[in-house]
Amino acid sequence: MSNARLLFLIAVLFLGSMLWTEWQKEQMIARQAEQPNTAQPNATQAASGVASQTAAASLPSAGEVPTAAPPSATPGEVPQLAPSAPAGDSPATSVAPSGRKISFSTDVMQGEIDLAGGDINSLMLTKYRKHGGEGPVQMFSADPASVHRAQNGWVASAGVAPDHTATFVSDATSYALANGKQQIEIPLTWQDPSGVSVRKIYTLRRGSYVVAVRFEVVNNSASEWRASNYRQLQRLPGQLPSGFFVSNPETFAFTGAAVHSAELGFKKLKFDKFDSQPFTGTFAGGWSAMLQHHFISAWIPPAAELVQYSTVVVKPNGALPQRYMIRQQAPELAVAPGAKAEYQVALFAGPKLQDMIAKVAPGLELTVDYGLLTFLSKPLFWVLDLLHSVVQNWGFAIILLTLLVKLAMFKLSDAQYRSMAKMRKFQPKMQALQERYKEDRSKLSAAMMELYKTEKINPLGGCLPMLVQIPVFIALYWVIFESVELRQAPFMLWIQDLSVKDPFYVLPVLNAAIMWYTQKLTPMTGMDPMQQKVFQFLPLVMAVMLAFFPAGLVLYWCAQGGLNLLQQAYIMRKYADAK
Repeated sequence: MSNARLLFLIAVLFLGSMLWTEWQKEQMIARQAEQPNTAQPNATQAASGVASQTAAASLPSAGEVPTAAPPSATPGEVPQLAPSAPAGDSPATSVAPSGRKISFSTDVMQGEIDLAGGDINSLMLTKYRKHGGEGPVQMFSADPASVHRAQNGWVASAGVAPDHTATFVSDATSYALANGKQQIEIPLTWQDPSGVSVRKIYTLRRGSYVVAVRFEVVNNSASEWRASNYRQLQRLPGQLPSGFFVSNPETFAFTGAAVHSAELGFKKLKFDKFDSQPFTGTFAGGWSAMLQHHFISAWIPPAAELVQYSTVVVKPNGALPQRYMIRQQAPELAVAPGAKAEYQVALFAGPKLQDMIAKVAPGLELTVDYGLLTFLSKPLFWVLDLLHSVVQNWGFAIILLTLLVKLAMFKLSDAQYRSMAKMRKFQPKMQALQERYKEDRSKLSAAMMELYKTEKINPLGGCLPMLVQIPVFIALYWVIFESVELRQAPFMLWIQDLSVKDPFYVLPVLNAAIMWYTQKLTPMTGMDPMQQKVFQFLPLVMAVMLAFFPAGLVLYWCAQGGLNLLQQAYIMRKYADAK
């Protein structure tokens, strides 16, 4: 089978997969439009007096605040902390007004914290730009058109506690990581007249996308304080990019939720299944996340803590449309009168850098989802990353990887081109047989088989190399598509981002030229005239199609096609000169 047929088959497979993905997304949007705006009912805080002490910037939607019933390691058991020394004076309150926002910045991120809730209201990754260069990538946003929130708080079964609508105060209005410093701490304080106070401290470190959230609970009330910490991620499903659907790689990326544990493994949760198939589970050593192309936000609890996980469809509320939420809820924490306690969780919000996220939490690297061909994509990326560490350029690393793949399959492709060379050498005889038996297809088939047998030609000699090349190509496609390491990675001259299309379409045109010349060396014997005409237009069709693919993938295809052309030309000449 010829190279032209191989390329045509790959094109059909990719186009079919893209159309299928596009159809699925359109169906998901249609189903969401048909769904009534319902949500799972959940209780708000039990004590009516809590509302006056936890003034909210806006009322939460139904289901947004969990109940106070916690999961525990043993039914009825509540984890206890040993009483510590008397807490002494309660934390001083600040003059910062309710609902005010404070800003923060490190070397890799900047954002805002809303004191109405004490949550990160906005977060941007300053090292990464949106595709098209329209500013930094924004992870968290309270904008009704692009809601993505990371919320955390407490619900109490005894006493009062600050949920994610409570009002906190801060002693400063901005925090910045200074030169020479390795971390900054952002303390917020909530206090109840009963004597209970909760201090929430955000810790951000240089070069890190992990935000440590530490709570210091001081119980100066006359009774035991019992509350459960919860944290949740909520967002809109996102909108499809406008224009031709293959022009934006984010069109095909999975946007949804995910959970992981040692027992469960890695499980993706589609938004359109939240209502009909809600997820619930209680396990330790896990995490929950919201996934999008190249980036992830995830709450990571203490490894030994037994956590309850659940998905919720949040009703529209005012300007906010229907959202999708995944929640964690911890066992109750009990603090005796006159005692204090600490509790800490971690929030990751950043790129899916595989070396980095593997160290943040077990299994977090699985969010780099290569699909069914992960067993091929992972070693390909490992080799690609190794080559990049040597040449310090992802484009040249792709070319070197192409060369290594070519060397690994050299024997297979050599057999393919030898078969093609024999077919080309005896093409005049085949054409003569076709002319002689053009009215009798059965006699033509018998004569062709006799010729193959006499000249020891294997007409299927090129099939095995093709079958091997297709999964390798698709696996590398997912490596280039899914690996954030290639985002904004320059190659040379006009290509400054290998994860988006070639801005001047030079590589697609070069690939078309390689395909055209390869066709000139490829025997078309056995094809009817209509098939031959179709394949003659294939270089142009592929050039148009590849014009919207990531430049890194087209670079690989050009390098692969160029190496194939050189090998094929050499073998063709060698067989043409032989007797």
